[in-house]
Amino acid sequence: MWSEVLVKLDCFNKSLQGKSATIDVTSNLLSGLAKSIQYLSDEGVQKYTDKAKNVCDSMSIKSIFSIRRLRKVKRMAGETTQDEAHLICAEKSFKLECFKVYDKLISEIVTKSDIYHTISSDFNFLSGKTLNESSVSYLEKCAADLGSKYNRDIDTLEFINEVVTFKFQVKELVENINTASHLDILKVISKYGLRNAYPNIEIALRIFMTMPTMSVARPKSVSEVRNNTRTEVASYRKSKKLKVVNRNRGLVMDSAGPS
Repeated sequence: MWSEVLVKLDCFNKSLQGKSATIDVTSNLLSGLAKSIQYLSDEGVQKYTDKAKNVCDSMSIKSIFSIRRLRKVKRMAGETTQDEAHLICAEKSFKLECFKVYDKLISEIVTKSDIYHTISSDFNFLSGKTLNESSVSYLEKCAADLGSKYNRDIDTLEFINEVVTFKFQVKELVENINTASHLDILKVISKYGLRNAYPNIEIALRIFMTMPTMSVARPKSVSEVRNNTRTEVASYRKSKKLKVVNRNRGLVMDSAGPS
């Protein structure tokens, strides 16, 4: 069961390593990942328990859930319903725990997808299709909103004017404007030397294209971990003063202690 989940997660992680894995692509991939795990949850866990039982039987291992004696729960005065949690068998409890993991995993993925979708929607008006089909007033509003969010990097007033002018020029420079991505638009600006004419559009596109979709840290070797641990322990010992009690004299002396 978990191998299928891990395979789907592995495929998703490999997809993020591509050059075209921008924020909007990542949001769509996360949405698809959530649906695929939801499909596994809808299938249930019965087929996995049956498979596990077959494996146990082939290895002459008992393939039964442990049976515990049901405990008696005393009802308090004023209770109208009986607590039936203690009546759940081990097999049903296992299935409930599996569904909890599925629900938690799906919830985390959907939350992450919504965050990426919100960010990508701010830059969506700079794609070829939106530039071609949207009205000037809509593009002005989107440019003003994006400029206010990234006012340290983008001049909002200039950005609005650039977007309005660029809307009519980009259609003549791109052959298939409706399928042009943010990267394609950025390549057009670089190819035709339009950086000085549309500096804020280029900055906005570069911000969008360089947003990280995943964080990767270089794994530490065993020797690095060991050396770091020794250094931390040595620093801790030196920074602390140990009080040595002389029981014979009843004196307390401050000592730096061994390092």
